[in-house]
Amino acid sequence: MTGRSPRTCCRPRSRCYPRWDRIESADPEGYVRRTLLNTYVTWWRRRWRGEVPYDVLPEGAVEDRWADVDARAALHDAVGRLPRRMRAVVVLRFHEDMTEGAVASALGISVGTVKSQTAKAMARLRADPALAGWTEGADR
Repeated sequence: MTGRSPRTCCRPRSRCYPRWDRIESADPEGYVRRTLLNTYVTWWRRRWRGEVPYDVLPEGAVEDRWADVDARAALHDAVGRLPRRMRAVVVLRFHEDMTEGAVASALGISVGTVKSQTAKAMARLRADPALAGWTEGADR
């Protein structure tokens, strides 16, 4: 109970003051301690009343905050199922944003191979059933 605001100490005093004649004859320290504890517990249990109920709920689409996470996980799994060379080309080309020539020199293959591997990988990703719901409306 230490470190609380002065109200935690003032409120028990204001509660004890009108009854001080009765308290003084008994055990004042125990009574005041118990009042202090009860005041603290009452403050701690106080319910938050910030919500306002409505008769009619507003209609509107709610944004799905986890849709991007689900889409990324599905894409990560789908890219992981690609063959090694296709996966390397797709990651370097689109994730690392490298040009076709830079990808070709990094992997030691021709630019034509980069183009064909990219096209085949994109076709596989578009046909992947795990990405069926996520590829609609995506930019090509």
